[in-house]
Amino acid sequence: MLSHKLGFRPVDLTVTKETEGKFPKIKTIFKAQDLGGWDEIQKKFFDEGAILDKIRAKKS
Repeated sequence: MLSHKLGFRPVDLTVTKETEGKFPKIKTIFKAQDLGGWDEIQKKFFDEGAILDKIRAKKS
C-alpha cells in the first residue's frame, strides 16, 4: 500500500505534487533530537507493536 494512502506525506516529488491538496501546510520543522533522539523515535514509532504497527493495523 502506498504510504500517502495511510496519511504519511510522500517524499517522491511526483506524488507530492499529486497529493499536495490533501495535507495541511507544515508550520513547524523539528529535528530528531526534539523527539528524544533516534533511539527514542525507533522505540516509540518503529519497533514491533509500536505506533506504525498500530496505524497499519487500523488501515488493513
